[in-house]
Amino acid sequence: MARIEAVRLYVARTSVREIEAATGIGRSQLYAMLRRCIASHPDGRIRGLRALIPYARAKRYERTKPVAPTTRVRRSGSSGAMTRLLEQHESLNAFLQRCLSDRSVFLGEQGQLCGLHDVHRAFLTECGALGLGAKDYPLNQERQGIRSLSRSIREIATKTFASGARAAGAERVSAPWSEANRARDTSAHRPLEIVEFDGHKLDIRLHVRYEDPSEPVNI
Repeated sequence: MARIEAVRLYVARTSVREIEAATGIGRSQLYAMLRRCIASHPDGRIRGLRALIPYARAKRYERTKPVAPTTRVRRSGSSGAMTRLLEQHESLNAFLQRCLSDRSVFLGEQGQLCGLHDVHRAFLTECGALGLGAKDYPLNQERQGIRSLSRSIREIATKTFASGARAAGAERVSAPWSEANRARDTSAHRPLEIVEFDGHKLDIRLHVRYEDPSEPVNI
């Protein structure tokens, strides 16, 4: 709340000295927060006050250092390596997409990944075909990146509702919204400003009442 108040005071043209006294937010921290607030968000808007949430990431982690081999003593230090590998080799991404499409790997009834070990072995073969050797990730890891591969497959499978439904075994998935619907402004500025009601089989009886602004209300 102190961060929000500091930004509001700055926008209201309050002097930095007064902001420091009122909120305890220093000058350098204030300017850093302002830069985060006006940075773009993946949803197309600026981050706004969302950037002031403590420990909120402004961007995802991107690994730059090579991954050292793991041993029974050292089993950590490979954070972000699988993501970097998939970004560097689009063919590996396409391979995982095919595995999900032909259900070589899929989400089971309990949410577990079925067929992971077979896909992992095939994935390592694909890595070898790209020229990756025993000194390269994931071949230089004790478990050869199977846990990171599992997380990446889940991320790909659940990236959209349709992909998640197919990965869970759905045979028919409704078509996504058109670009016209995507272009509509559906940004909520306060809680419950935008709501949605879908038809589902529920163990209750209810009805939704709404007023059409184009028609007069009969009293």
